[in-house]
Amino acid sequence: MKNIIIIVVIVLVLACVGLTIGLGGFGTGDGSGDGNQVLSAFAEEKQDEELQDKEVIIKVEENKIYVGEEECTGIEDLTDRISKISSQGKDAEYIFEYEYAIKATYDEVKETLMNLEETLGISIDYRE
Repeated sequence: MKNIIIIVVIVLVLACVGLTIGLGGFGTGDGSGDGNQVLSAFAEEKQDEELQDKEVIIKVEENKIYVGEEECTGIEDLTDRISKISSQGKDAEYIFEYEYAIKATYDEVKETLMNLEETLGISIDYRE
């Protein structure tokens, strides 16, 4: 019984080593193999972040307010987030979108954004 267990363990270890070598885990360092794909994915992710930094979407859905994908807790939170983004010195494009927005929320957000345009010196595309 001990011999069977030892043989099974040895076979499993050899199989793991064979898979690792076969999948390019111990590559030649010439840039070919799966390691290169990780760098490519990282580079694409970094480019996506840079594009997102340049475009800030402010969205109203019903009575909820979003900056990017994050929901704001209210008008003060919206103001704080926009102020923080503009203070980072990045040339961001601000876009205001709305979908099934409640009129009162829409009006309050639009008025706040207009005030932020004046005070922060930013421009917002209202897509109207």
